[in-house]
Amino acid sequence: MRRRCKVLQCYNKCSIITMPTLQRRWDDLTDESLRVATLVGLASIPFTVVLSGESEPHAIAGAPLLFAGLIVGYVYGKRPTASRRADRRAGAVASIGVVLWQLSYLTSIVRTLSLEIAVVVTALTPVVAAVGVGLSLLVVMVGATVAEWIVVNGPRIRDASN
Repeated sequence: MRRRCKVLQCYNKCSIITMPTLQRRWDDLTDESLRVATLVGLASIPFTVVLSGESEPHAIAGAPLLFAGLIVGYVYGKRPTASRRADRRAGAVASIGVVLWQLSYLTSIVRTLSLEIAVVVTALTPVVAAVGVGLSLLVVMVGATVAEWIVVNGPRIRDASN
């Protein structure tokens, strides 16, 4: 009996530690320190969709994502909020535009394909969306890293050249 009680106590402690509460997730989503990153990501969505529509049909414009990353890296370069959290937030929000463009493109393709291929394309849509989100995160993070490096090391480089 005593051993079982210890197991239950360990289980209860472990489950509290590993499972984030709904309140903690809500606090992470509404974090005031990441508001600018969220707004920059939201602002990049229409530019991503419009510029992707004007380019080749199967290409996605990465310039708005890179620019969003540069802005986030510049803004969060010297803030106490971790810039990695900020660029991940901006990338995740900006990826909405990429996923919207992918869905609209796949929808236009599915109409012209045979039923069998349309089923395969529809089944692979979540994989394509996940790849789009991952690449969006990567592009925004690269832009933010470059901008953060410039903000942090720019004055040192300028002083060394004088």
